[in-house]
Amino acid sequence: MPQPVYDHSCGVVYGGENGPEVIVAGGFNGNELDDVQIFNPDAYQWRLAANPLPMKLRLATTARHGDSFVIVGGRLEVTGYSPYVYRYDPGTEDWTRMSGELSVPRDMLSAVFVRKESFPGC
Repeated sequence: MPQPVYDHSCGVVYGGENGPEVIVAGGFNGNELDDVQIFNPDAYQWRLAANPLPMKLRLATTARHGDSFVIVGGRLEVTGYSPYVYRYDPGTEDWTRMSGELSVPRDMLSAVFVRKESFPGC
């Protein structure tokens, strides 16, 4: 790992030119980080992503989303907690903010995607 961190978030992406990759986003090493580090298990190599997180973030969670994942919530460097959800694009190594926000911004949480049909009243 190019930069040791803790309180980071991890996601896995499959396919693409590089095969499966583990994405380590944000975290803490004495300061909140916006770094995105990528591990390729086939090549057993680490590298920095082309783009950082949109903000310095730690203690967020991730959930699988299609061929990628989203990062949800977390603790921000200055302003408290993030209400945002960002989707990682493995093709561009960039993040896109998704519509909707957490009704209560928080860190140290869990997230999963469920079918909307499972909750017809929502």
